[in-house]
Amino acid sequence: MVAIAAILATLAVREHAAIKRHERHTEAVTVMGELFNATAAYYHERRPSFTDDGAEAPHRCPHPPGAPGGGETGFTPNLDIVCSDAAGGACTPGATDIPGAYPLTAWTAHPMWIALGFVQTTPHAHHYNLITHNNNPDDHGVCRFTVVVRGDDDDDPCNEFRRDGVATAEGVIAGPLQACPEALSR
Repeated sequence: MVAIAAILATLAVREHAAIKRHERHTEAVTVMGELFNATAAYYHERRPSFTDDGAEAPHRCPHPPGAPGGGETGFTPNLDIVCSDAAGGACTPGATDIPGAYPLTAWTAHPMWIALGFVQTTPHAHHYNLITHNNNPDDHGVCRFTVVVRGDDDDDPCNEFRRDGVATAEGVIAGPLQACPEALSR
């Protein structure tokens, strides 16, 4: 009887771990899609250029100030913040003095996140990075971008998700979601 209980307990622990992994993978793919779509929408959005001639601003992907050729957000939160050490395995934006906590300004003070209108305000299990390259940034050029989502759970073989995109006047071409087979099969 004890052996059966031990076997059932072992199976329950494995199933619980698999469910938690699936939840993290779902979060990664969902937020990656939000960032991908926000970047594509930003490229195609009509914005005033605030010049004397009243022309529209050039179509390009978000970029740091003074660097219209593109840039990178860097991982947000920084990779030294370990989400998996926090309660529930999730980083907490805006919190202090607890594992996985980091300032909300990591999102609200970064010009590329501001341009996308993207802010994580709820607990999350991943670090996010956006990389952009604008060709012909002063006109309706081409924007190549990559969204990277990285976890920090060393027990999870699916720690990084990546998707490339190309935005042009004709539309957006999405590259395949790059992740481990386990995450792609669900």
